[in-house]
Amino acid sequence: MEKDLKEHMKRLLDDQSPLAPLATDFEEKTELNGSQIKAFIFDIYGTLLVSSSGDIKESTFSELNIQKALIDAGYVIHDDLPEGAFNFMLEDFRFTIFEYHKKAKSQESPYPEINIKEVWKKVLNRAAEKLWITIKQESCLEKFIITFEVLSNKVFPMPGMREIIDELKNLGYPLGIISNAQFYTPLIMNYFLRNEKMEEAIPPFDPELTVFSYQLNKSKPDDFLFRKIIPVLQKKYHIHPEEVVYVGNDMLKDIYAANAAGFKTALFAGDRRSLKLRENSVTNLRPDFVITDLYQLKKLIKP
Repeated sequence: MEKDLKEHMKRLLDDQSPLAPLATDFEEKTELNGSQIKAFIFDIYGTLLVSSSGDIKESTFSELNIQKALIDAGYVIHDDLPEGAFNFMLEDFRFTIFEYHKKAKSQESPYPEINIKEVWKKVLNRAAEKLWITIKQESCLEKFIITFEVLSNKVFPMPGMREIIDELKNLGYPLGIISNAQFYTPLIMNYFLRNEKMEEAIPPFDPELTVFSYQLNKSKPDDFLFRKIIPVLQKKYHIHPEEVVYVGNDMLKDIYAANAAGFKTALFAGDRRSLKLRENSVTNLRPDFVITDLYQLKKLIKP
């Protein structure tokens, strides 16, 4: 199955056109002021990857995309499908997420995260019960989700992504990821980093410093995701949070949450689509650094 999903993802992403970031009017701020950075942790969407929607949770859903994804993944769409059925499925998808969030928040989880497989499985099963689609033995839920995601939220490496990651790796810096993400996110990252294995690990990022929201049922800005890696940083690398810089594009989900966990922060302000200042939510907080190009992280490296 892993090899099959790898080839499926590769085919979809091979067909994509390059996507360039949209410049902002922010200025670089990379003065170290005595700080010593010993590790780099990254956000993915809008930071390492250009995202057409700006964020994984702001994808553009359409009836055509769900139809293409169903066909691509081996589901049978019935000829007598009622008008508006695909739109109803999209509304059911949104409602299912809403209900999950509502229930999770009532159980004192302020920033819950869905598992996209569980949500779509419920939606497609209900569509099958209405006799709108047939789920065959060869129908593949993961293929459906991957196709729908790639069509709904086009992504492409941020300029300099591979180069800066390789340079930091070669210099011996521990690297990690803390991202609001789903099961397909490592597949996308491994494709763009040209890694052969398509699994949850994303070399050269340390798996023990890699946290995906869907695995914990929590999402940023819950600082639990950030605090989870602190024991690893301290025990494995003898690094304290204030010696780590977290790089992200969202002042609330990234900068506020990382700061609350004690990390240094770098706001990535290199793409107008993804830059989220959250001025109504975040006040009296400034990132330690501001970069408009991933290459600028090299200035945080002491000789």
